[in-house]
Amino acid sequence: MTEAPDQALSLSAGLVEAKQLMSERRLDQALPILRKCWLQSPDDRQVVQLLADLMKQSGREDLSCNLEKLAATEGALAVDVQNLFEAGFKLIDEQEVSLAAMVLQRSFALKPDEPDIAYELGFALMSEGRFAEAIEPFEHAASALNDFDTHLNLAVCYTLCRNIEKARTMIQFMSALASTTDEKFELSHRRAVLRRLER
Repeated sequence: MTEAPDQALSLSAGLVEAKQLMSERRLDQALPILRKCWLQSPDDRQVVQLLADLMKQSGREDLSCNLEKLAATEGALAVDVQNLFEAGFKLIDEQEVSLAAMVLQRSFALKPDEPDIAYELGFALMSEGRFAEAIEPFEHAASALNDFDTHLNLAVCYTLCRNIEKARTMIQFMSALASTTDEKFELSHRRAVLRRLER
């Protein structure tokens, strides 16, 4: 029963430290603190607003705008599909994949049949090394998009999860879709990886 106050104290201390670092323009030191705070407390609008301020100070205006919208209204972090998706997409660009996965999971839960959301969530999870978790959103995306990249990512995830049959199926899809030199190279590489796994 004492964990909640301790966690609140830890969050409060983290926010105080992040604010101090931001006031000193030490944004690169404030960012990991805010990242940890938001992952620990996903619904805390104060954390999101501070992160929006940090992004604005560092010149990332578009991401800052999305985060501000999520922080501005009670419940937006739970229901604002568009800003959750756009923030997640931009967080991937910033290589903040753990935060991206968190907000994209919320967006995906609200709109699981939206292939762009599903793909970006799968990509964020895969980038974090959460290959088994990435499969479901990639499968959702693949059913709508039927493109080379989604099947490639699925082949990678299935291979790393040691699901040879599914990986083989994805490679078959890829062989029908590969058209560029790069795609054909990736297809060849995936086949070689699968052969090694089978041996």
